[in-house]
Amino acid sequence: MKLELDLLRELLLYVEEKADRPVSALEDITIEGWTREQIAYHVIIAAEDGLIKAIIDDVPDTEDPDIVNVAYIVNRLTGRGHEMLGVIRAPKHWRWIKAQSSKVGVATVGALFKLGQDYVKMELGLG
Repeated sequence: MKLELDLLRELLLYVEEKADRPVSALEDITIEGWTREQIAYHVIIAAEDGLIKAIIDDVPDTEDPDIVNVAYIVNRLTGRGHEMLGVIRAPKHWRWIKAQSSKVGVATVGALFKLGQDYVKMELGLG
């Protein structure tokens, strides 16, 4: 499955808005324009990259044993998740970061984070 940078950003914004307790229990997240499978995949990616705390389980399909579904509960953003969101939240920043990512053909969470940091430094006149 493809990493969708816009979905990753939307997921972090969603968790920031909806996780209203220190340990929340967000499940079956819906984000307009994205399938449940795409969202579940990005929950996994965000958790693996330390952007969110989540409980993720593989659940065998009841009708087809060859299919494994994903069940998840998102608890909260991590410190790294807040830091990432801080540099990609503003639409102006996000457009620049995506343009730079596209220009060099790199679409990874680590590259986004680095580009976001570079953008902030550039805006502050530090780099």
